[in-house]
Amino acid sequence: MLKITSVMTFASAFCLLQGCSSVMTPTGFSMPSGGFIYTGVTYPSVIDNGPGTQVPHRVLKKVHGTSEQTCILGMVAFGDGGVASASKDALSEVQGGDDIIIRQVDTQVKSILMLFTQVTTHVRGDAIQYTRATQ
Repeated sequence: MLKITSVMTFASAFCLLQGCSSVMTPTGFSMPSGGFIYTGVTYPSVIDNGPGTQVPHRVLKKVHGTSEQTCILGMVAFGDGGVASASKDALSEVQGGDDIIIRQVDTQVKSILMLFTQVTTHVRGDAIQYTRATQ
């Protein structure tokens, strides 16, 4: 009876702690976070080699920004791990930048025993400044 109770307790705890064990990427795809004991993985989310914007602009420089969210015990989650927050961080690297053309978004997951999970969104792209048309 003690053995069955122990197994049921472990199984219940495992199910309860699954709250942060899968990761929703900024593009909306859910990916498993990996190992139960430790996870340290990076998932590609978006890679865009397109032309960017059709609005007249000039490229200032390549930029990289991050945002992160944290989950504790699968019960409490906080932070802004979104692409918009990471883009704002990337744009803060350059003075006079109006926008960013996103070229790549990666989601990095670190987890220890699924008790503490940290998800970091990395945004890489080109900081741009819109050019004003002269008449």
